[in-house]
Amino acid sequence: MIEHYSNYHLSLRSGTENLSFEEAIKIELNNLNNIEINLENNLQKYTIPRSYIAKGFYAEQLKIWQKLFKSDQLLILSTEKFEDNFQETINKIFTFLKIPKYTINKEKHKVASYPKMKPDTRKCLINFYKSHNEELFKMIGQEFDWNN
Repeated sequence: MIEHYSNYHLSLRSGTENLSFEEAIKIELNNLNNIEINLENNLQKYTIPRSYIAKGFYAEQLKIWQKLFKSDQLLILSTEKFEDNFQETINKIFTFLKIPKYTINKEKHKVASYPKMKPDTRKCLINFYKSHNEELFKMIGQEFDWNN
């Protein structure tokens, strides 16, 4: 959810967004309902310009990858884990890829600050994504702490 809010602020900074976050997600939710009703190919919902909501349907997107790859060919990590335990997470990636482990300098680029999401909006999105996230967690056999 933080990534979606971050993408929104990137759009504001680049001048491609002029709506409030709440207005933008309200419009997107309406557009998503129209796409799902009118299209057989729901892949289009992931290509909506300025999409802040659809890209968070991780279970639906993972199903597409699972049709193309065996489960042992996919490694699923959270960005939070990557941030909190950088080297440990990098080591998991090295192990998964069967390449030697080495230390990487964790240098951030394009770091931006922006106001925190409104508590009511955050609570609404947590509730909105709850069933989507539960489906994902069941699929991958692990849970991420996305409800705080």
